[in-house]
Amino acid sequence: MELYRTLAADRPAVFTKDLLYLGFDFSQIGRHTEALDAHDEAVTLYRTIAADRPALFTKDLTSSLLYLGGDFSQLGCHDKALDASSEAVKLY
Repeated sequence: MELYRTLAADRPAVFTKDLLYLGFDFSQIGRHTEALDAHDEAVTLYRTIAADRPALFTKDLTSSLLYLGGDFSQLGCHDKALDASSEAVKLY
């Protein structure tokens, strides 16, 4: 995970999607805390690059928020899951 963090921090437009996929992979094998961490980082990075280039990255931010909401739900944090999912719907 550290490698993805380093790459995404240096070139978020290129490598943030890898964090998103890593989070999805963690979720698929039941490692929801790690999935949450990866998706939360992806959301943070996508917020920044979507602010600069919304036409290119708002869709990715929306997907990241939906995955983040799913992670929160799996961990029993339903209010946070609703917040993330609601934000995704507004962006969509």
